[in-house]
Amino acid sequence: MKVLSIVRFKPKQNHLEDVIEELKLHNERCRQLFDQQRFLSEVEGEVYLVKISPSIDKIAEDQEVSLTHLDKIRPWLEEWSTEERHSRSISGILIDE
Repeated sequence: MKVLSIVRFKPKQNHLEDVIEELKLHNERCRQLFDQQRFLSEVEGEVYLVKISPSIDKIAEDQEVSLTHLDKIRPWLEEWSTEERHSRSISGILIDE
């Protein structure tokens, strides 16, 4: 079963392009490592990362790599809340393509 994940980031002022460029590089790496489809979008100063993974196992593998990568861009991001910290995410089984 494929998994759809959406991750939102809120870059600090003057760091939107830094976050976008770094996520583009990260996406390229993860597309190859995890056989994922990955897309970026910017909406009103927020960056949305949408990814489709071929399985739940690939999401688990990706999570470790992506959390490590988040440490690299964390200084450029606003916190959403004390619980969510620097990313707001949701995932679920893809039911239609």
